[in-house]
Amino acid sequence: DSGEDLQYSVTVSIANPIDVPYELLSANPPSAGISVVYHTVDVVYSTIETIEVCVNVTDNSTTSLPSGNATVTSPNMNNSNATSTPVPVTVLQCTNVTDAVNKTNQTTIYTALTLVGPASISDFLEALTTVTYSNGAEEPTTIPRRVTFLANDYNLTSDLPEITINIFRTNDLPIVDLNGFMIGTRFMIAFEEGSEPVPIVDSLYMNISDNDHTHLVGATVVLSTVYDKQKEILGVTTAGASLTVNYNTSTGVLSVTGNASIEVYQSVLRTLTYVNLEAGPGAPNPSMREISVIVSDPLENSVPAYSIVTFLTVNDPPFLDLNGNLIGENSTALFIEEGQKVRVFSPDAIIMDIDNGTLASLAISLTNPVDGEKERIFIDPDVFSLLNPMGSIQTTNHSILLTNFLSTNKYVMALQSIYYINTMDEPSYDARYVSVVAFDGLLTNVLSYVGTITIQPVNDLPQFSFNADPNSNATFEVEYRENSDSIPVVKVVSSDFTLTDDDDPILTRIIIERSPVPAPDGDYEKLFFQLSTPIPGLGHTFVGCPLQSISN
Repeated sequence: DSGEDLQYSVTVSIANPIDVPYELLSANPPSAGISVVYHTVDVVYSTIETIEVCVNVTDNSTTSLPSGNATVTSPNMNNSNATSTPVPVTVLQCTNVTDAVNKTNQTTIYTALTLVGPASISDFLEALTTVTYSNGAEEPTTIPRRVTFLANDYNLTSDLPEITINIFRTNDLPIVDLNGFMIGTRFMIAFEEGSEPVPIVDSLYMNISDNDHTHLVGATVVLSTVYDKQKEILGVTTAGASLTVNYNTSTGVLSVTGNASIEVYQSVLRTLTYVNLEAGPGAPNPSMREISVIVSDPLENSVPAYSIVTFLTVNDPPFLDLNGNLIGENSTALFIEEGQKVRVFSPDAIIMDIDNGTLASLAISLTNPVDGEKERIFIDPDVFSLLNPMGSIQTTNHSILLTNFLSTNKYVMALQSIYYINTMDEPSYDARYVSVVAFDGLLTNVLSYVGTITIQPVNDLPQFSFNADPNSNATFEVEYRENSDSIPVVKVVSSDFTLTDDDDPILTRIIIERSPVPAPDGDYEKLFFQLSTPIPGLGHTFVGCPLQSISN
């Protein structure tokens, strides 16, 4: 400005705004001497209102009026209140009238602004560099916009230079809204352990939109953390749509591919479900699952929308492992006939209940005591003495019941200290089974837990008794006296001698041995048999002087 150092104002306007009210001009002058004024316009609009209209009817010539009707017409609701002079007869008639009312409001538009000074030209130039244009229309019109500038220095205004803004559209991302009309795009549902598949989107109102395309080429649904691996499954129903569906149980990725309309993809994805088939003790993992849903148009992918799955757990039955660190849950034990007590379950046996810190009871039973009261199960006496004051232990030879212990660890201690013994001289060699049933107050253990005891036979030694008492030791004394007239013969074994074998009715050999060796009197001493009649099948041999044997 050759005539003025100060400028009063500069007005910036979009000469051809099209996408009102989405087109905006704004400025942020750094100079405190310049302010921004956004232009206002009068907006005329119409509204429907109801008002009460009253009419005075007067007659100076009579004190009574005939009946009649009064019609009130209000074309614009701007009637002023009327006044009247008192008269002998006045009738006041009121009625409600509804009509359209034109009103004028002043509103701010942002397609024009004025930078107001006064300020120096340099300040105004700096302020003009902060003027920006934006267009928030979803699909802006691509007609170029003309922005004009008008400067005023108190006396004169400038001409109207223009800047042209060219509008280019870009591809909009598809939008996925899993919950339909609710706030945001997320969906949340609770999965109850052991239940059927649950929907992970709003099956009625889940929505897909794309401003640029009518067709999609794919959708990807991802279970972010697959805690229970192959047991967690995402699924959809294509209902005849020409789409390909694939689910990877290891990665938790469900893919839907194929060129189809947005409506088809929306219909298919409204069937999205989640299920967890894990049913073991302490399962499924109750951690929250986050599942992302992405759809793809021919150019780009949508921003992920998320479905959140929480877990409603149900009571799990107690879990037992009778063999500790070995494969499987049942245990085995070996009892040797006439041997010592044996531990029925592993010293590493465990009891777990993911839902409870203790049990209501633990029942242990010898289910087939073939040898009756000669066999029994019992808790190690030291452990019994330690545990008994802490709860209740009821025992018979073939059963043990523990109740009222405050900690599962106490039940485990008892389980690890169960022993079996059988005092039968010749026990039955059938396997014995010891069952264990844990009860947490709601559920007993679903699996059947059993300890199997194998009975190993032991061959008993043949037993000699040289007199009538079978419990005497195998020793018998005889006396030999020298005789000058003849050689006396002495029977070594008494008539009460017995020979028994609990395992076998047949013997293979008897060895009879004289000592000391050699014989003090040499060949003058002999052992021999005197059999009045031969015994069929029984033979004998002499091995040197001191040894004779009978076999077969």
